[in-house]
Amino acid sequence: MRASRWLALAALMHVMLCARQVPAGAAEVAAAVALYDEAEKLMTDGNYLRACAKYAESHRLDPQLGALLHLADCYEKADLLASAWASWRDAVELAEKRGDPRKDVASESAAALEPKLAKLIVRVPASSELIDIEVRQDGRPLGRALWGSAIPVDIGAHEIEARAPGMQTWRGWVRVKKNGVIETLTVPKLQRDPNATAAAGPRSNGSAGAAPNNDGSRRESKSVQSSLGWASAGLGVIGIGLGFYFDAQRRGKVEDRDAICPTGKNCADGDQARINGLTDDARNAATAETVSFVAGGLFALGGVVLLATSPSTQKAARSHFSAAPLVSRSSVGAAAAVRF
Repeated sequence: MRASRWLALAALMHVMLCARQVPAGAAEVAAAVALYDEAEKLMTDGNYLRACAKYAESHRLDPQLGALLHLADCYEKADLLASAWASWRDAVELAEKRGDPRKDVASESAAALEPKLAKLIVRVPASSELIDIEVRQDGRPLGRALWGSAIPVDIGAHEIEARAPGMQTWRGWVRVKKNGVIETLTVPKLQRDPNATAAAGPRSNGSAGAAPNNDGSRRESKSVQSSLGWASAGLGVIGIGLGFYFDAQRRGKVEDRDAICPTGKNCADGDQARINGLTDDARNAATAETVSFVAGGLFALGGVVLLATSPSTQKAARSHFSAAPLVSRSSVGAAAAVRF
């Protein structure tokens, strides 16, 4: 009986709390929509660099094909061809996954840009290769497989950094002045750092242990606590279900909006009004989604805790249950542990 009870609780937690992987929080979706609208206005004003930054952040917060297509077009207008090419390629992949016909437009745009790209070759000669050398390009790791390869880059200055333990860090810069050229930069042999010190000995990591929480058995409250637990869990299921519903509504509105005049060219007179209306609908659905998931998650977690701590037998007094919510940008859930 006791084993079946815990199996039921485990299944309930898995279904209600662990199965939901939120692609983007509703608050972030609302921010993404606002950034998208600001980027549209900046594009109209010809302020491409600021518009691109807002399109990029909008897509990061809520990856939508429409925002990615506009970002690629924005990069191209700003003459950042490598970034535009990469965004067109990303759009092809996303459209292919979703079966979106805009894949052809993205594919043709990427192919048209490829011969115009500027490229940078970073060479690391054998004399410079250390086992643990790390090379970075513009602050991002440059893997060994990319050494010696022509990598598309935007015009402008690019920093190359090489470092290794016990060695002096080397930094070099190369300026790509125009598209269509290939620049090369060679990493020299790193010099030993005279100020390097021996690695510190192992440090002990203290950890604070939590005292077990051995609650006394309260048999008289078993029925009430169990009833409250199942009721709370039921409300959690309803809340999470509503969250899924509003999530689908919000995504549908965003996709419908992005499908209206996706390239921003030759738009009909009433398109902007339709876009504004769908944007408002998406914001409302995002707000409802946030409320539903938060309320549902709290009710579900409360129900699980009530059921798990409900006294059943004298052995329950020797068990210890702990639970904690887990909330991140891409998921909601809970961690639970039972000790007998």
